[in-house]
Amino acid sequence: MAARMFSLVSVVALCTSVVALCAVATLADTPKSTSTGTAAWRPPGSASRSSQPKPAAAQPAVLERAESVARGVAKGAAASVARSVLRTAGNTAPTSAARVSRGTGTLPNEHGQVWREYDISAYTLRVTSTNQPQQAIIDWILRETGHESWHTEPVALLSCTKRTLRVYHTPEVQRVVAEIVDRFVSTQAETHTLSVRVVTIGHPNWRSR
Repeated sequence: MAARMFSLVSVVALCTSVVALCAVATLADTPKSTSTGTAAWRPPGSASRSSQPKPAAAQPAVLERAESVARGVAKGAAASVARSVLRTAGNTAPTSAARVSRGTGTLPNEHGQVWREYDISAYTLRVTSTNQPQQAIIDWILRETGHESWHTEPVALLSCTKRTLRVYHTPEVQRVVAEIVDRFVSTQAETHTLSVRVVTIGHPNWRSR
């Protein structure tokens, strides 16, 4: 698209410059006018070929002025063409080979899928060691149910925030999810700290001494 626009702008600029230069050349070749503004008239054969008016040579200042005008016209034409091409490109909708439809507007439930929302705030409010405590629940659900069960048939959904876990799946999977959520939100599943001491000995018969 950019290459075609650049070529079109270049052609328009070149054509405009040629037209302007041709106009200047035509003006330079016009016979010299009289004081009244019209060309001097002579009867046929009344003047020799040497006495006939000669084309006036174009002055350098006129040529410079003509070149300046031609450049200005070329720039204006190029800018106009560029705006037209960009406007056309902006109004053109992108084409796609995929066939997309709006669907029915409802979630499919051919396999008996049901919608459930689980409150997980009892767990996420306790965990302060990470900014995304709900990620642990998601990881466990995917580990227990399998990643493929959420990306193939049946149609499923798994979405989780810090307060709510939303699941759309079959009743069998919903039972597994409920058990996992229960383990996380249970008050007994609090973090415990253990202290372990390790002692080394220099001889295996240390107790007999």
